[in-house]
Amino acid sequence: MHLMPLIQSFCISGTDAGSVMFVMLLAAIGGRIAYGKLCDLIGSAHSWFVASALQTIGVLAFTQFGSLQAFMIFALVYGFAYAGVMTSLLVTTRKLTPVRNKAMWMGVVLSLAWLGHAFGGFQGALVFDLTEGYGASFAAGAIAGAANLVLIGTLIWLTRSNARAPAFALPEAR
Repeated sequence: MHLMPLIQSFCISGTDAGSVMFVMLLAAIGGRIAYGKLCDLIGSAHSWFVASALQTIGVLAFTQFGSLQAFMIFALVYGFAYAGVMTSLLVTTRKLTPVRNKAMWMGVVLSLAWLGHAFGGFQGALVFDLTEGYGASFAAGAIAGAANLVLIGTLIWLTRSNARAPAFALPEAR
C-alpha cells in the first residue's frame, strides 16, 4: 500500500511509481504459476516459507533503493514472491484441512490474510505519521514477516512430526 508513496518520496513521478506497481503485478502472474509448480516439487508449506522469506527480505529492501531503475528491477523479484505467498498459503490450507469443512477453513484463512493486509497498511501509515519516513514502517513489515516465518517453520515442523507418528496403532498379532 505504501510502495507508491515511498517511490514518490525519491522525487519519482506518480506515473513512474505506478509503472513499478504494474511491473510488480505482472511478475505476480508468473509467480502464481511458478509457486504452484514449486508446491508440487517441494511441498506447499516449504513453498510458502520460500515465498514468505523473499517477501520479508523484499519489504525491507525496498527502502534501500532510490532510482526508478532499481525499483523496477526489484519489483520483478518482489512481485514474483508476493504472489507465491498467497498461492502457497491456499494450497497448504487445502492440504491440511479436512474435506468436510475445507470451505470454512479457506474462508477463515483468507479473512485473516486480508485482515493482516489491512492492518499492515494501517500500521504503515501510523508509523509514517509518527516518524515522518518509511524506514520504520517497512521495518515493522519485515518484523511481521519474520514472525510469519516462525509460524510457517513451526507448521512445517509439526506436520513433519505428525507424518512420522502412526495415526493409530494396530494390535500385534500373536
